Amino acid sequence: MILKNKAQIIALLTSSIIFFITGCTSSSEETVEQVSQPQTSPKLHEVMVPDNFNWSTHSEVTSGIQLVSNYTYVNDTYASLGGHYIISIHGVDQNNKTITAPVFTGMSNKNAYINIKISIPGELKMLEIRATQNGNNCQVRIEPQYLSPNYLMGCNIFVNSDR
Repeated sequence: MILKNKAQIIALLTSSIIFFITGCTSSSEETVEQVSQPQTSPKLHEVMVPDNFNWSTHSEVTSGIQLVSNYTYVNDTYASLGGHYIISIHGVDQNNKTITAPVFTGMSNKNAYINIKISIPGELKMLEIRATQNGNNCQVRIEPQYLSPNYLMGCNIFVNSDR
């Protein structure tokens, strides 16, 4: 078939384009899926909070820390280290990194004992307690709930048992 004029060529091209467009459109419409609407969050007045819910972000801890030797025993108990120690308590975050700024710093009495009252942020995973005296260093990590009212902090320091 030989096209003799421009009108026939234009008519053939136009009908081909229309056929192509309508063919693509009808098949793509058939494959469209229904998309569900995302769920919305409840409104603030719809949220129910139990009466006993704890809103605090910190917990208050009162404890007495006694520094004792892990190596020396007197009368079947750990021997007290004795002497004044600088005590600092640092938080340990969820990635096991010690937080530089301490939540507590103080000095023990001559029997290596100190009373503390601290506020512990709820996001802390652990506490790191450090004790220092004239080159003797001791540190332990404990979970905050285990810092009891009478906490014995064991240090790898020998004590003269003649005291």
